[in-house]
Amino acid sequence: TDVTTETFTKTDGDVTTDVTSETDSTTDGEVSTDVISKTVTTTDGEFTTDVTTETDSTSDGEVSTDVTSETDSTTDGEVSTDVTPETVTTTDAEVTTDVTSET
Repeated sequence: TDVTTETFTKTDGDVTTDVTSETDSTTDGEVSTDVISKTVTTTDGEFTTDVTTETDSTSDGEVSTDVTSETDSTTDGEVSTDVTPETVTTTDAEVTTDVTSET
């Protein structure tokens, strides 16, 4: 279980902090299903909660590159869609290292 804290600075000077809890479950070293639950706290006191389910399929059980499409629903009714390129490198069936580039 990985816990990632990401801090984003927006163009208007506001800062948001995302806490991502990620669980990696592998069945054979080739396919894993990750369930990502993310809670976003914004400076205006609004909260958003995103749940992303992604399936990683690798041909050799070592490296996969996933593109995750994620929909954010905010309490004020606005919706935004993020596209996150994510690279997952596995050394065995139990360990993964994720590098997430998010805009």
